[in-house]
Amino acid sequence: MNPQYTYLRWIDEICTYLERENIAMNAQQIETLFRPQYENKLTPKQAIVTCWSAINQRRLTKY
Repeated sequence: MNPQYTYLRWIDEICTYLERENIAMNAQQIETLFRPQYENKLTPKQAIVTCWSAINQRRLTKY
């Protein structure tokens, strides 16, 4: 992972993606799901791929 990533910058990229994709998660869910990925030094994109199954279950249906 790029050493320039602070946790806030890293989580901001995750949150931007979740918002863009209309994923319904609160801050606690995001922290619980993604904090271990940050600690494992994954990039935001790698973390999203790793957690894709959990993310996809929270996708809001568009009607």
